[in-house]
Amino acid sequence: MLIVGTIRMKVRTEKRLEFLQTMDALMERLRRLRGCSSYRFYVSGEDTGVFQLVSEWQDLELFRSHLTSGAFRVFRGSRPLLSSDPLAHLDVVSQRSAVDTAEDWTFAS
Repeated sequence: MLIVGTIRMKVRTEKRLEFLQTMDALMERLRRLRGCSSYRFYVSGEDTGVFQLVSEWQDLELFRSHLTSGAFRVFRGSRPLLSSDPLAHLDVVSQRSAVDTAEDWTFAS
């Protein structure tokens, strides 16, 4: 089983640089947390004030533990830099399959 946590955030324009500096300082700490398989930080191609954090965890207990970590508390402290409430999702993935190439993907019409 794989736990995927996603947080989408809209940052106030005048606070973008401060937010990026905070995230730059935090990402390596977040990635090193016990049970973390991956922690990625994305900026929207459509709106440079919209960011997304996607983390993958070995199990739900380790995911929950990260929510009380010092690194995540620092992240939560960046809340005043946002222009609206973040949108968070938690997905439990029971199976993941790899594909060799994009041609292997099947799209519904």
